[in-house]
Amino acid sequence: MVAIFINKILRGERPIIFGNGNQTRDFLYVKDAVEALILSMKAKPNSIYNVGTNKEVKIKQLLNLISNISGKKATPTF
Repeated sequence: MVAIFINKILRGERPIIFGNGNQTRDFLYVKDAVEALILSMKAKPNSIYNVGTNKEVKIKQLLNLISNISGKKATPTF
């Protein structure tokens, strides 16, 4: 979703948001995911882990953040 929004904004296209944009996601930085994977290799076999930031981000907030960082206004299509 992050890459799709960035590409749409940079091409001057309207990003598509399914629903009203109030849906939330927990976005994890790839370095943190790799660190969790490495740590899990040291755990007991057959262990189950959920990895996340425990911070909800609304889809509309994500789009606004990307828009602000890029300096380009993004009006989504809902």
